Amino acid sequence: MSKCLKFLKSILLLFVFLSGMSLFAIENNDKNVTFNSKGYVQIDHIFWKGDKNDDFLSGAFLKNVGLFVDGEYDNSFSYFLHFNFRLKYNLSQAYIRYSGDFWNIKIGKVVIPFSLEEAVNSNHRVFMERCLLEGIVENSFLGFIVDFSTDFYNLSVAVVVPELVYSSEKKQSNKYSFLVRGFTNPIKHTGFMCHLGFNYKLIKMHPEENSPLGSVMFKDISSFDAPHSLLVSQLSSLPRYYVLGFEFLGIWKSLCVQSEFTFINALWRDYENEVYNSWYIQTSFLLTGESRIYDFNSGIYFDPVPKLSFGAFELAFRYSHSNMMNNGALLRGVSARDGKKDTFVCGVNWFVNKSLKLQFNYAYEEFTYRLLNSRALSGVGFRIQFSF
Repeated sequence: MSKCLKFLKSILLLFVFLSGMSLFAIENNDKNVTFNSKGYVQIDHIFWKGDKNDDFLSGAFLKNVGLFVDGEYDNSFSYFLHFNFRLKYNLSQAYIRYSGDFWNIKIGKVVIPFSLEEAVNSNHRVFMERCLLEGIVENSFLGFIVDFSTDFYNLSVAVVVPELVYSSEKKQSNKYSFLVRGFTNPIKHTGFMCHLGFNYKLIKMHPEENSPLGSVMFKDISSFDAPHSLLVSQLSSLPRYYVLGFEFLGIWKSLCVQSEFTFINALWRDYENEVYNSWYIQTSFLLTGESRIYDFNSGIYFDPVPKLSFGAFELAFRYSHSNMMNNGALLRGVSARDGKKDTFVCGVNWFVNKSLKLQFNYAYEEFTYRLLNSRALSGVGFRIQFSF
């Protein structure tokens, strides 16, 4: 009952906000005010199977309900809001933006995505889920982002602090985060696009809330709420860590190739450092001749627009590897589930029209533990997405 009341309250607040912004836009037509909204609903159905007859949860569930609201005022000031009704706190992003000739600044509740895979919103991704390591993923904070752009390169700098979540335990895991992301498009040719980028991210945690017992480890359990993988494959709880990443994206007509490498240097207070890495390569091909849409200003791509009456079909394959082996003497003694993971995913996407998208994914993952036996898990996922 409480969840239902919370959802109805969110809908009511959203209705009031949209009504107010609509009236504001109507009353200020002479001041170049714009107001736009769009959203999506994702429904998933997952089937799991383990090599040890594990009784994993399988079935249908509501994955995401998202709404985007944005607008401009006098071509310089703009605003953006992102509501995700699957989150505990429904407002995922809320910021104002001031734009200059070659730069813009965002202030408010912002998301600082680390990589290309995370910068692309879930409703435009090739696969149902992401594969990069948990713990370096996007975070929603209060802070600001400054973007510098030219015809050749784009650079983003973000400095943010975590929102205070007051509770009886009065805990706050993150202290601050800092991110630099840059990318360029060195080859500009008709029908071909090449995106090269780098990322550097620093995350500082409260040290009293971390210990070697919470070190990086694999968890071979399935989770419906995992935003990064069909399986929750690892857990990160680090006092301070630096992440360096490199990204590549190439689009040539109907072919799209994407790859990223990340290196994580974890600092355990007075203990030892650990270095982890993760990388993947994926490729997709649109059988019906369309091409994915790339936006250089944001460094991300979008779903294709179907040309034929029956829609567009896309085939995709991805291989990813994560090395989370703890080599230090202290962590090696307390982390029994560290190790390596290899994941193979193949997918078929059907873009029925601009509003309806169907996805099918098959994932196979192999875990190699230090102290435990190896594991092999597989899963099949279906997704129906409605956009409006």
